[in-house]
Amino acid sequence: MQEIIKKFNITGTKAERNIALSKLLQEQIKGDSRFGYDLLYSICTDEKGNFNIPLSDPINAGRVQQLLHSIIKTRINKQMIEGGPVVQVTNFGTSKELDIVFKDDKGNRLPTLREWFAQQDFSAFGAPSYEEFAVMHRYKKAK
Repeated sequence: MQEIIKKFNITGTKAERNIALSKLLQEQIKGDSRFGYDLLYSICTDEKGNFNIPLSDPINAGRVQQLLHSIIKTRINKQMIEGGPVVQVTNFGTSKELDIVFKDDKGNRLPTLREWFAQQDFSAFGAPSYEEFAVMHRYKKAK
């Protein structure tokens, strides 16, 4: 939390915090064509740090909330860590138990390859089970 406060320069008196918030909102409005000059005027502050129109004003409150949500969403989706950007990271590839699941035309779930192999009996043909096949396949890849 302290890192966010420092990054957005949201420290000091109420007037200083309002001015910092106003600058942040102004940057977002100038980069977005959905918002007009009326909103830009309403979020500007005077020399005492008071907004021209209070942010809680019913006419502007929804648009200000949209701006704040947009800022937060943008900052979350464009996070940077050592080594590169992190954008909506999943744990794909960290587990060997992942399966792709398909549905038929009626929306019924089709069995995965692992489930289909488990239902079949290939022992009469001398074929290995799915687990044995997977172990052999991993061993061949390692060589």
